Amino acid sequence: MTTDLRITGVRITPVAFRDPALLNAVGVHEPFALRAVVEMDTAEGLAGLGETYADEGHLRRLRAAADAVTGMDVHALRAMHRKVASALAGDDGPEGSGLTGMITTSSAADRVFSPFEVACLDIQGKAAGRPVSDLLGGAATSPRRPACSSPGCAPWSSSASA
Repeated sequence: MTTDLRITGVRITPVAFRDPALLNAVGVHEPFALRAVVEMDTAEGLAGLGETYADEGHLRRLRAAADAVTGMDVHALRAMHRKVASALAGDDGPEGSGLTGMITTSSAADRVFSPFEVACLDIQGKAAGRPVSDLLGGAATSPRRPACSSPGCAPWSSSASA
């Protein structure tokens, strides 16, 4: 039975990957997409993952939030959101929002809290031995079997059409 789900550490790893120029509602972005992986550890030895944007301002906010949530229980999500909001203390300007150029009504606290919430849900699911979708009310779709999943079956082989 998992009993100690206090957060003992958070690692934030910025990553960049090639992102071809795409024209969308907020313009063209290229050549790299910036993301951050949030890795959360617990006293029980379980780890959870979250992902978010990673511009300089957003990374600064993520680091402040990581310090604020360390020591908290992964089930205390409302209290955790309040601590993140308090740690940001009004740092809600457009600079470093993680959504540069995007039209959004979410607050900086909401955007920063999101990957921590996902990491907590990941840990909760692992602790319960259940997929996160079960924690959120159940899967939206049924598990699907590929049309050609039996051994030796290939859509281009003569046995597949038999």
